[in-house]
Amino acid sequence: MSKIKTLSKLKKICQESKRKGKKVGLITGCFDILHLGHIDLFHFARKHVDLVIVGVESDEYIKALKGKKRPIFSQKERMQMLAEQESVDYIFPIKGVKFSTNAKMEQKKSVTKSIHIKMMRTLKPTALIVCPAADRFWRRKKKETKEIGIDFISFLKKRNQSSSKIIQLLSKK
Repeated sequence: MSKIKTLSKLKKICQESKRKGKKVGLITGCFDILHLGHIDLFHFARKHVDLVIVGVESDEYIKALKGKKRPIFSQKERMQMLAEQESVDYIFPIKGVKFSTNAKMEQKKSVTKSIHIKMMRTLKPTALIVCPAADRFWRRKKKETKEIGIDFISFLKKRNQSSSKIIQLLSKK
């Protein structure tokens, strides 16, 4: 059985899990180069919820947010790597986030906000799990979860790691 699902299939899985009294956690992100900070986040999530679902941002989104040389791995490859993680139950591709690399930050915030709100309203997880140190939109997400009625769980990372830092280190060598 594949852990990679569509949003519509995950909606049914979430509904059934919650009906059985399980807590469903949602994590979203790029996960471009998987590192121990990500693993810590998944383990943290597992301690707080019964079902860990991870939404993986599109290649276009990462390129617009982090530059034309990113992502290193395609969305499909990143989802396949996450599927190998024991602490992750399901993975889905985040679709629909499109803007030019020239878009201003306010435009990016607006587009991502509507996509992420729609995604949370579709899945209706028990909680959104976010690492504020790694997510520039965490304040907005915290506000959105309150409006929708979803718990916001903040992960304070132990390690000072990021895919961007790893890429910078590798490019200097």
